[in-house]
Amino acid sequence: MKPGDLKSYNDLLNPRWKEKIIFANPTLYRSAFNETLEIMGLDFLKKLVEQRLVIVDDEGLGAHWLAHGKYPIAVINRADATQQFITAGAPIKKWVPQEGVMLAGGGIAMSVVNRAPPPQRR
Repeated sequence: MKPGDLKSYNDLLNPRWKEKIIFANPTLYRSAFNETLEIMGLDFLKKLVEQRLVIVDDEGLGAHWLAHGKYPIAVINRADATQQFITAGAPIKKWVPQEGVMLAGGGIAMSVVNRAPPPQRR
C-alpha cells in the first residue's frame, strides 16, 4: 500500500481491497464494529461485508498477518497487538479515517467520580 491509499472509511469499499481486510470478530470484539456502525451507518457495513472480510478471533494473529504482509489492512481493537510489530520495525502505519474515530473505554478502563453527591435515601 502507498500512503494516502486510505483516507476515508469509504476507501475500504474499493474492489481492490476485496478479501484483503482483516476485521476483528464483532461477536468477540465489538468496538471496531460498533465504531464503524456509529460513524458510517448500517448501509456502509453491509457494503463492507461484501468485501469478504477476513474475520479473526485472535487480534494478535491478525496483527501477525498484517506485519508479515499476508493482508494489507487490519481493523482491530487492540493497539498492543500491532505495537510489538511496529517496535520490531514492521512497516505498519496507524490510520485514522477522515471521518474520525470514537473514543471509548476498553475492558480495563475504569472511571471514578470525585466528590460525588451522597446517594438519595428513599
